[in-house]
Amino acid sequence: MLVSYKTEHLNKFLATAWEKHSEVNDIELIDDRIQDDLIRRSFRLELSSPLLGFALIPGGCVASLTIPISGSIMTETYINYDSDTFPHILYDMSQQDIPKDLYNLKVSVPVESVTGDVGADRVNICTKWDNNIIAFGRASAEDTHIILHFASPVAQYSVDIVEPATERASVASNPLNNASDLIKQWFNNRANVSSIHCKLAPVRPMGGISGELGMFLKPKNFRLVPNGDAVCIYIKIEGSGATEGDIKPSFTDVDGAVICPIPEGSSASIIFSHRLLHEKVFLPLLQQCQGIYSEGPLKSIAWGNGGRGFWYGFYLKGESNVNMEDQSEVYTSNMSAVKARMDDAMTTMNIEDNRVTFSYSQTYQVEWRNDFTTLDDEPHPGLTRAGELEVVLRQTGKAFSTDNSNLILDLSISRNSFSLRKWSTVPGVRLFNNVQNGRIEFQDVVLRSPNVSFIAAESVLAPGATMIKTTHVDTPYDLILVGDMVDRVARE
Repeated sequence: MLVSYKTEHLNKFLATAWEKHSEVNDIELIDDRIQDDLIRRSFRLELSSPLLGFALIPGGCVASLTIPISGSIMTETYINYDSDTFPHILYDMSQQDIPKDLYNLKVSVPVESVTGDVGADRVNICTKWDNNIIAFGRASAEDTHIILHFASPVAQYSVDIVEPATERASVASNPLNNASDLIKQWFNNRANVSSIHCKLAPVRPMGGISGELGMFLKPKNFRLVPNGDAVCIYIKIEGSGATEGDIKPSFTDVDGAVICPIPEGSSASIIFSHRLLHEKVFLPLLQQCQGIYSEGPLKSIAWGNGGRGFWYGFYLKGESNVNMEDQSEVYTSNMSAVKARMDDAMTTMNIEDNRVTFSYSQTYQVEWRNDFTTLDDEPHPGLTRAGELEVVLRQTGKAFSTDNSNLILDLSISRNSFSLRKWSTVPGVRLFNNVQNGRIEFQDVVLRSPNVSFIAAESVLAPGATMIKTTHVDTPYDLILVGDMVDRVARE
């Protein structure tokens, strides 16, 4: 599954989405080494909830975490002491405070170096510093969270003074500027920090989900990839059976050229792979349909692609006798009985440009002979005549629809889409009235999938929030939802 956002719109949305989190996380960083200048420093920092953002750079895109930082720095000054046991002794201790709302710690990495997964492991239990990994966010044991991993040998850490410019000017000569340089140096030391894990909001069951299929679009892990002025999130869905995919995935056209997955004029898109929908929606739906109407072994389902879409061939079940009752008081008709079985021929379902078309046709032979009796009760057999009856299905309608949180698929076939055609196979001989008036009582065929919720996958960067207002659905083999990012967070 591929979710893509225009970078400018994504940053605006994330700023509103992350305003709601106000947790302050304590972390203590201790440098056990006495430096060459005989100074050792320890940092007691308060790191507030970070703000995720993206910035376009020449040839790519950078992901960043902006983390409000405050706290204090304890500085220990030592002097040399000529002893093998105690080469240094403590001479002085001093503390510098880092006030709130003055500094931000900014972590920046190339966007393709940011990965994510879903879990409730020990990283999530509390905010912690452990094994050179910083983890942000708090969680309860029963919650499952999305975790972003900022792990890259090219990660950059900086400590910036918070705007506005008047505040910047007021601290230009502040000795804490030196402290900010020390924090920057400490974080940029790979021996101190190798990775930052940022836990986002919990992933919880969303409303509007029904049936087993309604829960399958739950992200397992994902990778961020820049594409022009867009950020693309390649998502592996839990239970999809998909491989981990390319380390550097790309979105290409049929000729292999990299293209933007967001059509011009829109700011976001969601693309469901055909393989995912084939295995999780279409095959189960058609197999269930065949099973409901089946009285014997199921016939195989066929499928393929072509044009601007794809097709399936399957067998409807059910049988009916063609009703050709004799209404004549003059003639006694001898007609062959005709039983129409829907699995005598394959039903074709073609989906193209988000339109579904059903086709079915099966022909049956019918014979009749009109015997009559004269006034003196002498039977006179008539001539045997022949004709054909054709059961036809033709129906076209919309395939997929969406309510911005769920993918809705209702392909049910109306009984009114079936018809029974008749004609004589003997030139110049009209159909017998009973054949001409023959009829079948067709039934509706229910082909409706439970709603498929994609909000958990759509909003991996702001769990539980509706981020895209869809305006168009298309099915050029894969299924694409096109739309615009909403201005502000709206949680389900």
